[in-house]
Amino acid sequence: MSDVPSGLLYTRNHDWFCIDSDGLLLVGVTDYAQRALGDVVFAELCAANVRISEGDVVATLESTKAVSEVYAPTSGEVIAVNESIVRFPERINSAPYASWLMKMRPATEIRGMSSEEYARFIA
Repeated sequence: MSDVPSGLLYTRNHDWFCIDSDGLLLVGVTDYAQRALGDVVFAELCAANVRISEGDVVATLESTKAVSEVYAPTSGEVIAVNESIVRFPERINSAPYASWLMKMRPATEIRGMSSEEYARFIA
């Protein structure tokens, strides 16, 4: 089974998120998601400095097996995107919890599953 780190929150779409030291929300995909995708070969991220709503597509990941969309876990403003993931999308496979896709300033309440809840969800 996939490793599910504590200290992060998770979505039913297999994304993780956490609040960094600046109060911004970092968003990425889980180990479970990257395993299901296979080798990620392309990443397209939304633009920085745009407002988004919960559920909006904020990234598209293409692998050797499939194309998958990543959805915003909450509404807010995208402050930055991780350009290194665009250049080196394979980092999602080697380090999914270090490979954030975007930073956002949330405008609404942040809801997600705990690591324990997510582990049960994917079991």
